[in-house]
Amino acid sequence: MDGAKDITPEIGLYDTDFAAWSARQGLALRAGDWSAVDWPNVIEEIESLGRAQISALRSTISLILEHRLKLDHGLNREPERQWTLTVKTQQRHAAKLLRDNPSLRRMVSTMIGEEYADARAAALDSFEAYEPHRLTAYEAALPVVCAYEENDIL
Repeated sequence: MDGAKDITPEIGLYDTDFAAWSARQGLALRAGDWSAVDWPNVIEEIESLGRAQISALRSTISLILEHRLKLDHGLNREPERQWTLTVKTQQRHAAKLLRDNPSLRRMVSTMIGEEYADARAAALDSFEAYEPHRLTAYEAALPVVCAYEENDIL
């Protein structure tokens, strides 16, 4: 623990220089200098890591849903290749997130249901931007309730 006293966090360092705060917290933890650890903020940061992984998976699922809706219901086939590439890229991203965070797998079905309304709205926004004359048809064609299962998305 020699030198650990030199790494005591400055007041407000967490809010003014996160990189320096993080480095000092790492040093304090490695040194076992528990009194130098900014416990409330360390706890908050650890919890935020888990929330970030959940948010990343949620965003990925939403993007897959949006582009699946476009693929399955879009009448303009010109952007189909890009929609397909987006789905495949996001499916790989979801697989990696789930491989690195297997506990999130139990949330996937729920997330699909929760993200569907926003994904539908995003697909309709896209259709409106590029095919405003067909918006009414798209609003009727896109299911209000999610018809996709976990296997369709992942």
